[in-house]
Amino acid sequence: MKRNRVVYLSLVIARLAIPSPRLMAETAPIPVATEPSSTDTTTSRLSETAPHASPILAYTVPTEEQKLQLLAFNAFGPVAFAEAGLTGGIQQATKSPPEWGSGWGGYGKRVASGFGIELVTTTANYGIAEVLREDTAYYACECNGFFPRVRHAVISTFTARRGADGHIVFSVGGLVSPYVGSMTALAWYPQRYV
Repeated sequence: MKRNRVVYLSLVIARLAIPSPRLMAETAPIPVATEPSSTDTTTSRLSETAPHASPILAYTVPTEEQKLQLLAFNAFGPVAFAEAGLTGGIQQATKSPPEWGSGWGGYGKRVASGFGIELVTTTANYGIAEVLREDTAYYACECNGFFPRVRHAVISTFTARRGADGHIVFSVGGLVSPYVGSMTALAWYPQRYV
């Protein structure tokens, strides 16, 4: 039992570490005030961006096409297949559920089950986000250090962006979709689980 917890924790850490495509914020130039010229002594003018100025990350609302591409990547991309294969391997090693047997046939059922759960979870998350007008894409942290980045990754699991300014809100889809995916699995799991 303890080994299963360690394996599950390793899966969670690996999922956080594997990068997924994200919608990057556009950089907006920072205007820098220059010294007034000899002909213009009353006002300062703003020059072009200074090469040494750091960019400000500005949020832009993703297009429907970008949302669809991100959904397709998260549902059918390499991370989804890797997670399904790894989950199937763990379930194969622990013989869970035993009704599916062993060998390649049992492993195939477990991988297909894991992939189905991930597909339903991802679709539910994006569907709920679309209804609530939220942006569930992962945005990179501007912070430095291991623990601030882990904190950002964990918090990003349960948050989304909303509105033109991209303010951060609690994500209902992030909370509900894993349960929807797991409950859907009851459709193909052995009868004793129902």
